[in-house]
Amino acid sequence: GCAEGATLLEIRNLFGGKAVYDGVEYATSLLEKADTSVANLKLRQGDVTALPETITDNYYHLATLLAVLEHLDKPFAAVQEAYRVLKPGGVIVLSCPHPVWDKIAGKFGLVKDEFHAQSLKTKELCRLLKAAGFQEIRCRPFMWVPVTSLPYLKIPVNVEFADRLDRLVGMIPLTEATYVNQLVFAQKPATSD
Repeated sequence: GCAEGATLLEIRNLFGGKAVYDGVEYATSLLEKADTSVANLKLRQGDVTALPETITDNYYHLATLLAVLEHLDKPFAAVQEAYRVLKPGGVIVLSCPHPVWDKIAGKFGLVKDEFHAQSLKTKELCRLLKAAGFQEIRCRPFMWVPVTSLPYLKIPVNVEFADRLDRLVGMIPLTEATYVNQLVFAQKPATSD
C-alpha cells in the first residue's frame, strides 16, 4: 500500500538513500503518479495480502503498512506477509485510523473518496500482530483531534510541535479516543523458536 511512493521516498531520505526500498501498491492510478527516477527505490503493482514473488522472504529490515489495513478485507494476510518478508529482528510499523474518528470523518465527508472495509481498534491491531508471530508490540495514538483540525481551518501545523503535543496529551489516562490515528510498532523475533 505504498500509493505513489511519497512516504517510501521520505523513509529512503531519512536513511540517507542507502539500502533497497521496495513498495507495493494495488492501484495502478497511484503508481502512474510515482517518480520512477529515484535510485534504489522500486514500486511495483501488487497485492499486499499476497506479495509479488520479487519480494523476498526474510530480506527486509523494515515493513510499513501505513493507512492500509482498514482498506483490506483480510488485514491479517497483509500482516502475515510483512512477517514473512522481514529479517529476524526486523520491525513493522503500521497505522490505522481510530474507529470513532474514522466514522466522524466519513459522516462529514472529510474522507469521501476513501473506502474502509475494516474498523480496527488498537487491541485488534495488536492481536493481529501477535497472531502473526510479532513480539515487542507497542502502540500509541497520534494526531490529537484539536491539532488535526487546524489545517481544516487553514492554520498550518508544525509537525514537531504536533508530535510533542501528542506525546504530552498521551500521558494523560483515558485520552486515546481523542486521537485520530493509531500507530503500532512490533518486531519479528531475532531468532526462530
